[in-house]
Amino acid sequence: MIKNELRKDECPLNRAVEALGDTWSLLILREIMLGSNRFSDLHEKLFIAKNILSQRLKHLVARKIISAKIDKNDARVIHYSLTKKGQELFVVFLALRQWAEKWTMHPKDIKYKIVERKGLKPLPDIQIKNIAGEKMTINDVVMIGH
Repeated sequence: MIKNELRKDECPLNRAVEALGDTWSLLILREIMLGSNRFSDLHEKLFIAKNILSQRLKHLVARKIISAKIDKNDARVIHYSLTKKGQELFVVFLALRQWAEKWTMHPKDIKYKIVERKGLKPLPDIQIKNIAGEKMTINDVVMIGH
């Protein structure tokens, strides 16, 4: 499929990938989730070219995943934050991170852990559960049309 055909695709996963953009967008969102909220902070942490960072931020703002607000004390400074739509990506990021830690990394290469703010306890692995609270796997689901 060429890119224009993909845009017409009704698959929610394709739409999610298009909304997020690319690897840089995911890394920008990670940094915003971790507390970086200014262009200069994001540029410093990601070692990303300024023009690419600017393009990705505009993309994420246009899709209402993040918001941009001008600093009240310095109009040259913009603060970026997650919208509700962006905040709901946290579970996706956590699931991807847990998968990557398990399947693509050696434990000694993990530089930081995400823990509960209260008590600093580790987070449980993301799991899909049915309405009764029972763990489900890919073998327990089927895709149906309407």
